[in-house]
Amino acid sequence: MFLSLAIGITFRPAIAFGVVLLMPLIDQWAVSSSVYFVTHQSLTNILVGLLVLEGILVRSLRGELGIGNYPAVGWIVLALFAWSALTILWSIASVESIALWRRHLPYVLAVVIASPLLVNRFDDLRHAFGLTLALGGVLLLSVNTMREWSARSLVLPVEVKRGSIIETDTSALALASAAAIIGLISLLANSRGIARWSRILSWSICVLAVATIIRCGARGQFLAFVAVAIVTIPMSKKLRNVRGFVATGFAILVVSAAVFWGFENFETSRFERTNIFVDYQEGRLNRSRIVLEHWFEAGPSRWLLGLGTSSSYSPELLGIYPHVVPIEILVELGIVGLSAFLAIVWQSGRNSYRAFRLAEHDPVSRGLVAIITGVTFFYLVICLKQGSLLNSPILYACVIVLGRIAGLSRSACVRGDNLQNSALNERPPYGR
Repeated sequence: MFLSLAIGITFRPAIAFGVVLLMPLIDQWAVSSSVYFVTHQSLTNILVGLLVLEGILVRSLRGELGIGNYPAVGWIVLALFAWSALTILWSIASVESIALWRRHLPYVLAVVIASPLLVNRFDDLRHAFGLTLALGGVLLLSVNTMREWSARSLVLPVEVKRGSIIETDTSALALASAAAIIGLISLLANSRGIARWSRILSWSICVLAVATIIRCGARGQFLAFVAVAIVTIPMSKKLRNVRGFVATGFAILVVSAAVFWGFENFETSRFERTNIFVDYQEGRLNRSRIVLEHWFEAGPSRWLLGLGTSSSYSPELLGIYPHVVPIEILVELGIVGLSAFLAIVWQSGRNSYRAFRLAEHDPVSRGLVAIITGVTFFYLVICLKQGSLLNSPILYACVIVLGRIAGLSRSACVRGDNLQNSALNERPPYGR
């Protein structure tokens, strides 16, 4: 598989970004299939990083990196990560901070910094999302039909000991997140001509993706997927005409059928309203309250500068991250860090609007904008219930890609029916 991808990247370097979106699923698929991947768990991520590096080299040789026209939101993202690294100097958990930064630095370099440079135009998004949908659909089918499952996740072929914890299965949330991305792509993509017949396969992948989320018992991913789909389906299908209404209605029907089928065939007690509220309060709100109290008691200088990156790992606080990223950023990186994060959210909303206005007259481009918007805001929503700044690199990569697409000149968006002959295949200038 990786050899085939490497060959493909020499012709279409943007598909390496599509591989990045599949990193969690590729890892789940690999470790559930072979003891070798279990004992070498970083191998799949290293291979993905090498594919990104190959794509960057191809882009560089073609003179297509576009580094000089980096979007404003990208600089804010880089500033946020630089600030996080700087706060190691006064972190109350400096040992843990250094260890975590060493562990996550390769992902920051490969995913956050390098992978967005692979996307310069709408056609690049089409190649990347096409790869994510095709390969992701195959991998989802494989893990659902050819792998052993526990109650919520894939069973590892061998037990893994991490300190005092023995792991016997994979991460249900990582698998569900990847499934949600694949589901959004299949739901929001638009096509022309005979390619519309492929929609049958695409809808089938959407059903499989939604069923996988439910099978994983991933309540946050499920709710985020539904919320983002509601917002972005009208963006993709454009409700100003009868065709748009029909396409939107059919999309909603497909999602509803997938949800009904999933709830009928898998254990769904985790989705009961009482369980959702209780688990969120105990697992997220209580942890957030503890770190906020410690931050508030630290005084004005810490309010501004934060307690230092990864301070939540200190035994004095939680010994782990609080699972609510904005709260983590406020406590660890202070008002300075939170201001940068909120600026990223604001810029992402603004860039989504600009990209939509750029692409609104072309259904294929409009679908691509809806997808990158949906993926970005899906990760923004789930950061309210899981993850941390350092272990959410795909979110920030998508934020930067959305900014690059929003900065394209209007001449870069296709207006005719012939995609291959459009200005999409030119190397366009960037806006602000």
